[in-house]
Amino acid sequence: MKEKLVSLFKNWLLICIFLLVITNYAGANRKPEFMHNLGGSPISCSIYNDQASLAGIRIDDPLNRVTAILGKPQSINRSSGISVTYYYKGLKIDFMQWGEPGSPFTVANMIATSNDVSTIDGVSVGMNESILTKVYGTADAVYTKTFVAPKLSAADNATIQRRFGLNNTVYVYNVDACNSMMFTVSNGIIKEIKIHHSE
Repeated sequence: MKEKLVSLFKNWLLICIFLLVITNYAGANRKPEFMHNLGGSPISCSIYNDQASLAGIRIDDPLNRVTAILGKPQSINRSSGISVTYYYKGLKIDFMQWGEPGSPFTVANMIATSNDVSTIDGVSVGMNESILTKVYGTADAVYTKTFVAPKLSAADNATIQRRFGLNNTVYVYNVDACNSMMFTVSNGIIKEIKIHHSE
């Protein structure tokens, strides 16, 4: 009987520890830190570095880690000696070579445009924007891109905006002064996820 109680207690304790770890990570709402971005503007930072990832790739990951995880890209664009872009299904990754010639290329920006790619928290293109608040909490910044054809009437503009989903809302979650994750939403649906490293 005593062995059964000890075994039950151990199992209960393991379950509690597991739930505590999952709850702390899944809640993933980092207590906001306040700092200034590279331009000197005050910002809040509400996500962890690991959360700013797509398909398991993070900012500053070296090129060889990316290919080890994602394999060979569908295509490559070498626009200059210090930058290269890899294209995967639904994912564009820009690499930069910081510092001396011969330095490794590392991830500088990523853009996901399909639901084939998700964040570490399981958020992907095609999901309802309400998932953002559930997973990441209140955004650090929100801005709207509005389409306007000045020569058309307000009614025509409203019709065009509604029919073609040309208005976008961008939710920004900052990691620190240099790194952020942005979700572009149109008609309540996530259309693009971008992770950006400011120079």
